[in-house]
Amino acid sequence: MTQRISMAEMYDIAAAFITDKDTKVQVLADQDRIEYTFTKHKLADYPYCLVISIERGAPQKCRPYLSKRDDGNYDVVTRDNKPGHVYLKRGTGATGYAGNRVLVTAQTRKNVGRAFDKTQRDIVKAFTRFCSPSFFNVHDLASKRASGQLATKDNDRLLFSVIYRLKEKIR
Repeated sequence: MTQRISMAEMYDIAAAFITDKDTKVQVLADQDRIEYTFTKHKLADYPYCLVISIERGAPQKCRPYLSKRDDGNYDVVTRDNKPGHVYLKRGTGATGYAGNRVLVTAQTRKNVGRAFDKTQRDIVKAFTRFCSPSFFNVHDLASKRASGQLATKDNDRLLFSVIYRLKEKIR
């Protein structure tokens, strides 16, 4: 069962993964999306992956609708919204941000794809970044790590503690 948490809570988990010296970084960037994957081995019998995913572009205008969540509340959903996703999963298989191997997931409420769309004006890009500051902090940290501009350290104890607490919450 996947647990949804806020982007601010996910920032602490992501920062620990991103700044760990033994975490392997993989970047997938094409015209449609950007995806950072941080893989950490030696925490359990299988690796853990932190994935930061962004779909580029502005959403098309369409009518919003209500979607019922597991806890009984409703979310307003726009069909073509392009939120940013950050999730932590067990293993390296491709499951997406929803699946039985995903421990926690966080998603922006607003579209973040506009900030990476070359056709958007600078003011739109800046406003998009302003609307989801925690997500863009995670993205900027991941970008610095991928380009080798970020100092790393040994976060093994912190990561083990984080994963242990997450497993306990899920049970």
